[in-house]
Amino acid sequence: MKKMVILLIVSLMATSAFAVVDPDPNMLGMYLDLNADVTCGPAMMGNVYVILTNPTYGEVNGAEFGFDVVGGPMFVLSTTWPLEAVAIGGYDNVSRGDWACGFAPIVTSEATVVCTMQVLPQGPTSIILTGNNIPSGEPGLPAILDAGVVTNVGLSAGIGGTAVAMGTPCEDVVATEKASFESLKSLYR
Repeated sequence: MKKMVILLIVSLMATSAFAVVDPDPNMLGMYLDLNADVTCGPAMMGNVYVILTNPTYGEVNGAEFGFDVVGGPMFVLSTTWPLEAVAIGGYDNVSRGDWACGFAPIVTSEATVVCTMQVLPQGPTSIILTGNNIPSGEPGLPAILDAGVVTNVGLSAGIGGTAVAMGTPCEDVVATEKASFESLKSLYR
């Protein structure tokens, strides 16, 4: 019986480790991982994921957003959308991007990827998600298409508000303190 209780506790701890950073519903953000919990990393070629977190919609079939690049420059090498996508927009490889895309309906999950961009930053770079310059909904906010209806969603909070930071000093989530091995051993005496 003790083993079952311990196993249950460990499994509950493991599932909470995969929770997205932003607990609010219907938020769109840019992340460096598919679980929507990494917003900061080294400046190197890699993927940036545009993810709808905690959606209250059963499925989505489109997304609209913009982004600004601070630092850089940064090159967008490729952009991948869900299947059967029709995308309008692009990136000037200097400072600004705008995308609007419709695609076949995808079933949502806690972290639903609506776009993957392979990027190559050229130095310390932050990417800040914004609304599209020619918005279908409320200006300044990204939007999703749910059953043919354009719905604004919030900007997911990341480093500096809504940024995916690459190659810049990352804020610590928890303050760290230096400790010696002797001070750690003294805790168990």
